[in-house]
Amino acid sequence: MADVRLLGLLALSAVGVFGASKADRLLHYTPVEAKVVSIDDACYLEEITGRIVKGEVHRTDPMTCARAQELKQDPDYKQFDLKGRITVAFTYSSPADGKDHTADLAFDYPAPETITTLSEGDGFTVRAHKTEPTKVLPD
Repeated sequence: MADVRLLGLLALSAVGVFGASKADRLLHYTPVEAKVVSIDDACYLEEITGRIVKGEVHRTDPMTCARAQELKQDPDYKQFDLKGRITVAFTYSSPADGKDHTADLAFDYPAPETITTLSEGDGFTVRAHKTEPTKVLPD
């Protein structure tokens, strides 16, 4: 019976944390238009060995996606997963102070597919904090 209560308490805690972060996003952030300044796209190889709970993560340094695909053909890296990370630098006008600011957001994705169709100068939506000018979240 104690196990059931503990599981219930854990479930309620998880719902509370999730709900609080959603509420924070809705109450304190507003959608704003951003303009891409630059995009940095890199790939890496990653392998998780051992058990799921205490597995070890082995990761290469970031490199071009073409180089990562070549390296994956090496027998030492056959078991590694090819992954990517894109960092988008952008400008936006903050609702907190009405001034233009620069920020960046990074996104991990399964490579070799590139997830972005954005280019320098393109517009897209981010969420900017209503009272703290430099805080942004992806939309």
